Amino acid sequence: MKSNQRCRVRAGVLVCSASLLVLNLCASSSQSQSKPKVVARSSPIFNFHDDEFWLNLHHFLYVLGRAENKTRDSSRAAVSGAPADQQQGMALLTAQEQAVWKEAVLNYAAGPAKKDLVFDDPLPAVTLALAQAGDTKSPAGVDPSIAAVLVRAAPVYRKTWWSKHQAANKAWRKEIEALVKRYGTPVLSFITNAYGLEWLTRGYDVHLSAYCNWAGAYSTTGHLLVVSSLAEGNQGTLGLETVFHEGMHQWDDSVDAALKEQARRINKPVPDRLSHALIFFTAGEAVHHVVPEHTPYADKSGVWQRGMTRAREVLTEFWKPYLDGRGTRDEAFAAIIKRLSEGNPSPL
Repeated sequence: MKSNQRCRVRAGVLVCSASLLVLNLCASSSQSQSKPKVVARSSPIFNFHDDEFWLNLHHFLYVLGRAENKTRDSSRAAVSGAPADQQQGMALLTAQEQAVWKEAVLNYAAGPAKKDLVFDDPLPAVTLALAQAGDTKSPAGVDPSIAAVLVRAAPVYRKTWWSKHQAANKAWRKEIEALVKRYGTPVLSFITNAYGLEWLTRGYDVHLSAYCNWAGAYSTTGHLLVVSSLAEGNQGTLGLETVFHEGMHQWDDSVDAALKEQARRINKPVPDRLSHALIFFTAGEAVHHVVPEHTPYADKSGVWQRGMTRAREVLTEFWKPYLDGRGTRDEAFAAIIKRLSEGNPSPL
């Protein structure tokens, strides 16, 4: 894996850390937090992209390849509908087109689908190149073996699935853009006040794909945020939380450094996955704070029960009061680290 930026998938597992990202800790992080200050932005919070043909084709073949390989994650809700989607489309194809498509899926099953979209080269670079390719005649800057499969499968995908997937992307974008317009500024203010960090001035690009990975969203090289428009866990205010969650991963290096500093002060180790647990908790609380009827993603989808029950308890004890305006961020970090280290070698 190259040393440039890596971020995490959203659900359940700590995946990676960002680099080459310069963010400044605000001086207010050492002061008591008062009611979050809502600051208007002249630039967008997110920039949504819904017409990226090659990116959608790549992800569809990827999840179908993993289903072909019967990987454990292929049964997860965000991708489990892909085989049925494929089957419906196959009925509209000629025998020759079916053969071309099956060959593409098997090629992915034997190659790219054996790798992780975030961890394993060349897939992060492929994702970035395909996002930049949009809906051009052919993808540029992509691993030749992958590009060849995509180019051959493209006419079949365009004939059968693309219009459906593109429509899902556009519908999702319309819904989430409306939510960002209505709630985005106070949610962002809640998050930036909590972390004492600055959001990217130009806003983060969010690339929509009917399918992407088992988590339904991930981030990778070049501030690239990818979100599945079909995943049930990304609909409505859950989708609003998702885009902020992925954007918050761009702070990973800065947050990890702050956690390590507090751990050093109290001579305790930073628990694994703590920064990710903080994102789940904070993004969920931020949206719930602005939209009271919202149930945070981690609560709704059972993330805490997948090995982070203890983290949720401790964050409720120490991080929630800080989010409500008591104490400082670094005091809360230190208290969380200390409590998680007490009598439990694997606190999360």
